[in-house]
Amino acid sequence: MTQIEADSGVRMRLYIACAMIGATIACSSSTPTAPTAPAPVVNQPPPVVSSPPVVVTPPSTPTAPAPDPLLSDPRFSLSFYRQFVLNGYESPTALQPLKRQVQAPFIYLYTIDNAGAPIDADTLESTAAALINVAGSLTGRFGLEGLARGTDGTTTRTNQITVFWAAVVDPLACGRAPVGGKSITLYPKTPNCGCGRSAIRPMTVKHELGHALGFYHTGDAHDLMSGLSVAGCDANPSERERFHAMIAYGQPLGSLDPK
Repeated sequence: MTQIEADSGVRMRLYIACAMIGATIACSSSTPTAPTAPAPVVNQPPPVVSSPPVVVTPPSTPTAPAPDPLLSDPRFSLSFYRQFVLNGYESPTALQPLKRQVQAPFIYLYTIDNAGAPIDADTLESTAAALINVAGSLTGRFGLEGLARGTDGTTTRTNQITVFWAAVVDPLACGRAPVGGKSITLYPKTPNCGCGRSAIRPMTVKHELGHALGFYHTGDAHDLMSGLSVAGCDANPSERERFHAMIAYGQPLGSLDPK
């Protein structure tokens, strides 16, 4: 037997053996390949991540507001400002911080008194006109946002000033209003408070609006905000009241002497 025949016989026997035991055993005449050794692990240092530089910004110094140029006007009087704006006439040793409206007020004018009785048309017309005509000159910055009349002044407006009519007599006043507040109360039944066909003098209405806008009494009968007993039907703010009101409406709430 030659070497070729011997090799053919061996291959035949291997083929038959594989066929008999199935494909569960891999048969190959090739030489098995040795497993590949894993690549060696090389320990590398972690990458260096550079952080951005920390920039420290020094705190900014607030800029002081520029002085009001009106304070250099020869018409400015610190003494009068303290009377008119800080209650220096009635309380010179205990000045009050500035109180004023922060925006144009909206007026709600009741058409009935606190007992439900109607207010006559002449009085309502005179009062509405007085409120509308004086507001701008008592701020120097704005007038009224608007004026409405009715019997229910309930509102969510933050800028509303409500005008009430008292059903009783006040022997000491024709009107009352808190300084810088949100209400005015008029007393049409108090004797000598009327003028012409109106139960309340226009001067009284303007005076009380002046209080609501942030102003106190002065000691001069020529001023609308005079704390003296002044006769007359109507009056408007004096020139110095208008000037100092404009200064007050340029100053921050709670301030004392203007800057």
